[in-house]
Amino acid sequence: MPRADMDELMKLEISLPPLSEQSRIARILKEQMAAVERARRSAEAQLQAAEALPAAYLRSVFNSPEAQQWPKERLSELCDVKGGKRLPVGADFANRVTQFPYIRVVDFQNGGVNLDGLKYLDERTQREIARYIINRDDVFISIAGSIGIVGVIPDALNGANLTENAARLVIKDRNVLFRDFLARFLTSPLGREQIDQRTNKVGQPKLAIERIATIEISFPAFSYQQRIASQLSSQMASAERLRQALADQLDAINKVPSALLRRAFNGEL
Repeated sequence: MPRADMDELMKLEISLPPLSEQSRIARILKEQMAAVERARRSAEAQLQAAEALPAAYLRSVFNSPEAQQWPKERLSELCDVKGGKRLPVGADFANRVTQFPYIRVVDFQNGGVNLDGLKYLDERTQREIARYIINRDDVFISIAGSIGIVGVIPDALNGANLTENAARLVIKDRNVLFRDFLARFLTSPLGREQIDQRTNKVGQPKLAIERIATIEISFPAFSYQQRIASQLSSQMASAERLRQALADQLDAINKVPSALLRRAFNGEL
């Protein structure tokens, strides 16, 4: 603390028990701090393993020998890839909630959209960009800034305007390709590898819409896609519950050292 007043610091008073008591407290603190550190490392390892589960689940499906036998198509054959739109020059977000939500990349969360903090447009601004929307049957993908965030929107945001930093994948035949299957594929290691290969990393990273269309996806029969997507959703939800529980446990462990020190110097050990 280079700005501390050392003269004032030297005036601080501390409770000073007998040396034997200091030794006892120090020994207890050392033992308990070591136990806390072991618990922290164990919790961190478990949390790291839990965070790896979603990718493992997706890899087990899309990189499996079975998946190698599925038909393969470019997205251009299965989807229309359409961009979003920035606000018109001089326009700004409405200062109130309206019936015209505007979804930004910052709103994308956990394969969906976080409804907290949404921005809205007034009617005049919305009319100017009315063609650049996203529907509940589409899949979104971020294409600038944080690239490759993929998900679907909730029914409540059906028809919302979409940022220019994202694109929407409009499935041409919804009896051939299942929306949630497509979203899971694009978040899988195989899908993310293709997204990364197509991202221009010179200057500000950017994923061009025409390059998204060249991504190749393997897919089984429609009913099987539905079954796979349902199983993956269940597995992902379980993995997230485990991750959150372990994160809470780690947070609690990280608070223990200060609690131990407080007890020690309050004479409670």
